[in-house]
Amino acid sequence: MIPYRGGAPAISDVIAGHVDLYCSNAAGEQIKAGTVKAFGVASKERLAGYPDLPSLVQLGFRGMDILTWQGLFAPAATPRPIVEKLNAALRQALADPKVVKSFAQQDFSVFPENEQTISAANSLLHAEVEHWTQVVRENKIETAQ
Repeated sequence: MIPYRGGAPAISDVIAGHVDLYCSNAAGEQIKAGTVKAFGVASKERLAGYPDLPSLVQLGFRGMDILTWQGLFAPAATPRPIVEKLNAALRQALADPKVVKSFAQQDFSVFPENEQTISAANSLLHAEVEHWTQVVRENKIETAQ
């Protein structure tokens, strides 16, 4: 493993032949330009923007359906009405076709409306922590101390 300070230096090293393999969710332009070769996407199904690129699950790699997501967080002591107002504003933005199009151009998709609730976000966060804790334990990944 080679730690990088971002995707751009890592992709540059792949293009230059200094690195053999890189996992990224930000290589779309290089894939389209043909400067890097994509082997698969880490999801259950193919991505709409890359219909000819199989998912790693389709290639036989069980459990390689990695969900890349982003969340909006506030301090734990934030009053519930403010959290609800923030969630409503976020949901309104995510319903804007321009935002959806911008996400799609970056190879991201917007969560379905029923998964944009505060409780759905909390459930996803807890499930992700549980899942990746298990992955670390099963693979005996040690953390730096």
